[in-house]
Amino acid sequence: MVPRAVGVLIWDSHDPSGERRIVDHVIKRNEPLPATVTKRFATIQEGQDQVRVQIYEQAGDMPSSEPGHNRPVLDGLISDLPKLHAGSPVDVTISLAADGRLRVRAVEPSSKAELTLESFIENVADSQDVARLTHLVGGISVLG
Repeated sequence: MVPRAVGVLIWDSHDPSGERRIVDHVIKRNEPLPATVTKRFATIQEGQDQVRVQIYEQAGDMPSSEPGHNRPVLDGLISDLPKLHAGSPVDVTISLAADGRLRVRAVEPSSKAELTLESFIENVADSQDVARLTHLVGGISVLG
């Protein structure tokens, strides 16, 4: 099971001031492993020629879109892009394997420019581990 939500730091498009950033959790907590999700994001500035991809994981007990409630895991840049229009797509695929390997691939479709990032997430348990641990805990009795 995915121990903590994993997402992308983005500008909040609903914020009228244009200042607020949020973490959009692409892989949700407690999803079965392996987990792979692709989500389309968009550039925010006219003439943008690079895209920064920042990946965060949930830091607290409950998922939250607030950046301060998450911790940075990976950070990379797709650069030397043709000048893109605001709203140009960027596809981000996040994969989390049963061994905790986190892989991120971001692609700007018009130029095919891409970024690949990789790390490990601690405390990942696959469905066999969960079943084994549930069986072990189910066999414990408390005597008082």
